[in-house]
Amino acid sequence: MSGFPRLFSTYCTDYKAIGRFFGGDWGSLPSYERVASKILVPHREIVAAVLEEQNVEWGGGDASALRSPDTLAVVTGQQLGVFGGPLYTVYKALTAVKLAAVLSTELGRCVVPIFWLEGADHDLDEIAGLTLLRFGTVSKVRYHGHTMPESGNLGSVAHLTFSGDIERMRAEVAASLVRTEFSDDVLEGIFAAYREGTTVVDAFARSMAAIFRGTGLVLANPEVPDLKRLVTPLFQRELNDFAHTMAVVSAASAELLDGYHAQIRTRPTNLYMNGAVGREGIVPNGAEFILRPSGRHVTEAELKCQMGIAPEAFSPNVALRPMVQDTLLPTIAYVAGPGEVSYFAQLKGLYDWAGVPMPVIYPRASITVVESKVQRVLDKYDLNIADVGGDLERLFQRLVLSSTSVESAFEEAASNLGEVMQGLGREVEAVDPTLGRTSAATKSTMLRELGKLRGRVVRAVKRNNEVQHAQLGRVRHNLYPAGKLQERTLPMLYFLNKYGPAFVQRISERMSLDIRRHQVVTL
Repeated sequence: MSGFPRLFSTYCTDYKAIGRFFGGDWGSLPSYERVASKILVPHREIVAAVLEEQNVEWGGGDASALRSPDTLAVVTGQQLGVFGGPLYTVYKALTAVKLAAVLSTELGRCVVPIFWLEGADHDLDEIAGLTLLRFGTVSKVRYHGHTMPESGNLGSVAHLTFSGDIERMRAEVAASLVRTEFSDDVLEGIFAAYREGTTVVDAFARSMAAIFRGTGLVLANPEVPDLKRLVTPLFQRELNDFAHTMAVVSAASAELLDGYHAQIRTRPTNLYMNGAVGREGIVPNGAEFILRPSGRHVTEAELKCQMGIAPEAFSPNVALRPMVQDTLLPTIAYVAGPGEVSYFAQLKGLYDWAGVPMPVIYPRASITVVESKVQRVLDKYDLNIADVGGDLERLFQRLVLSSTSVESAFEEAASNLGEVMQGLGREVEAVDPTLGRTSAATKSTMLRELGKLRGRVVRAVKRNNEVQHAQLGRVRHNLYPAGKLQERTLPMLYFLNKYGPAFVQRISERMSLDIRRHQVVTL
């Protein structure tokens, strides 16, 4: 799979080569059956009750089936991108919905798709931007409602409420989108979730619920006391065993470095605590701990006491988060992107330590949407999407020159000139051998001048083909906005505005669960 890390590509196409790092083969039904036989969730009733309440509030799927001891879950998750985040967020959720349906049939058990709202992250800047296309050009809109304090960070983004700047951003987004017959309904539906005073997690959850209404997708916000209380024993174990958990992850990382890469760095502890300066790392320091970046000293007893009083103040890092998730949920499979597949490869030993079965890690579908107008241009020039992902100017030059006789004329001239000068050089050296260098230099000068002339002619041809250049530029912006994969850059909002709510259903119908290659969906 071109453009993705080697570890991820190997995982998708040759599981046996790397399977020792994981809990089961994503393409093998017995792997799912084996994981399902090990799942034991002791607090189903509490978790189900919390998720039922959350989804009633947001308009999400029905979580009541999670009360049954036979129910399983296909889980995925993502950061809380403003206005829904990039396309791949939706592709992950669609993969989870489709995989849950397939596994439900294959296993004869209820399998619920769940989207884990990753609001513990403190990097607001990473999720606050939106990239849009308008008339073939890329524009970026950002939320600027919170200023990062010098002393630290803003804490977990799930708890942040939007300031009045979200109204400015809404207006800017609306102005950046081309008006269509769907604009009013789509923007009203998405914008309704994003208002001053609304928390980031509530806004994102409501927009996702609106997009996935009718699919059964259940949304889960783990940043609440009732759920954090259930995983407090896991957090306390991490405080006791941080040296062991660090060693386990380090060992897997070292093994992966022999041919692949280690996605996450090991940490002294895998815990954070929300404090006076935001989300702080808990760092061992002899018999106590230091909170970073504040530098505050705390004892293990103080931390455990605080966990009992306010468990929601604590959150796991990227290594411990899956253990939290799978302690709370009956996770048979987790739908992961390329980076996530890479870091799950480091975590098998951590699952063993936590006493939680490692779910099957299922790679999300990777998709590029090719609109009909874009496909017409590709067909016109006999191109595929990979062709426009490289050097656009070189592609344009190739296409332009192939449509004229200029290139062949210059190639012939260079060849003839080389032959003439080679023959002349022999005659010159026969008269005076010391003039051989001068003859060779003259040949080089003439070829260089011929090259300069070719460049001027090529530029003239390009000027005469500005329409073609503009067409290729628009196609490039559409398929690789800002030079990146479309799914990592454009938001679902962009296509919903153009094609209406049915767009998600159209993608779902065309999307395959065979994820061994990048998929192209033509509209």
